[in-house]
Amino acid sequence: MQVRKIPMFFEKSADRHHVLAQSQQTGRLTRSYRANVWGRLGQFRLTCAAGLLAISILLCLMTGCTPGGTAVDRQQGFASRAADPTIGAPGAGTLAATVNDQPIRIEQLNELLVSAHGLEALRQLTASAAVRQVAQNEGISVTSEDIDNESAETLREQAPNLDQAQRELFLRQYLPRKKVPRVYWDMAMTRNAVLRKLAVKRLKITDSMLTAEFNRRYGLKVVVRHIRCASVADAQNILERLAKGEDFAELAQQYSTFTETAMQGGLYPPFSRDETKVPSAICRAAFDLADGQVSEIVQVDKDFHILKREKTIPRKEVAYEDVKDQLRNDLITANIRPVQTQILQDIVRAADVRILDPILKAQEHISAQVTQQDE
Repeated sequence: MQVRKIPMFFEKSADRHHVLAQSQQTGRLTRSYRANVWGRLGQFRLTCAAGLLAISILLCLMTGCTPGGTAVDRQQGFASRAADPTIGAPGAGTLAATVNDQPIRIEQLNELLVSAHGLEALRQLTASAAVRQVAQNEGISVTSEDIDNESAETLREQAPNLDQAQRELFLRQYLPRKKVPRVYWDMAMTRNAVLRKLAVKRLKITDSMLTAEFNRRYGLKVVVRHIRCASVADAQNILERLAKGEDFAELAQQYSTFTETAMQGGLYPPFSRDETKVPSAICRAAFDLADGQVSEIVQVDKDFHILKREKTIPRKEVAYEDVKDQLRNDLITANIRPVQTQILQDIVRAADVRILDPILKAQEHISAQVTQQDE
């Protein structure tokens, strides 16, 4: 089978903001959440969008209803139907419906569904089977609690400012919008729960990573204002006006091209020397300044920055050993998604999948041709 990306359901999509806004307009979500969403969009962002956002929007298929029971309960229901030879067998049980006493049989429905959606469903099944085989070889299994936790974590990542009930509402609205069956969600959450355990075994959290994270959270921090300029000439002009006594915050509001902080007079949230979201050149310049001092021009990529250090925040009195385990768990959570994605891609690529059904083989052939044309 051709190697294709399999939906993971944890990559973020711009569509989710539309769904959230639409939900707000219909009164289904709280007004405070909408404010939080837009507030979040304006938060501290100095680097490019995270790697997960670069993955195709086709992987962002988060939608569906919320039937009762856990993900495992629902999957067992589907599995029992597939395994029971009496369901859909020839005879009285083959009727799917009647129209004016004319029968529509399960076989007709199955053929239509396979012709319309068979290849995508097969990819879901083969990916899950391949992941399950690797997990069994490594002695890994998941419980219903693992699967429900994976689902809850995925929803939390997609809508961090919602409570659990609102996240379920978000899911119910988003799945139908993407035209994705709930069974795909359940299957993906089961698969991702297994991939999480595989990823934890492969993900290495080093002592240096723990130390850096400890310093980032609890170490000495500075508060700075900055003005981002498009050219050296513009930055030099700002420095000259500052030397004449003009107010830094007012100049930032008027001239900074970094809109996320310009309206706050260029004010950054506090950051430590180990803050990964801040360009290293800005970190170094900020920590080289004294409180109240203005920097020279600092170049970051094609932009030119001027900083003013406002104040210093002392390090927190927290013992490293007291928070070490929590730091490790948080780092695993923060870094695990790309590892899960890579493991899935490697497993699917290595699997020997042979399509035997002629309808599905034809669909795979057409899909391969389309992919080659797109490339």
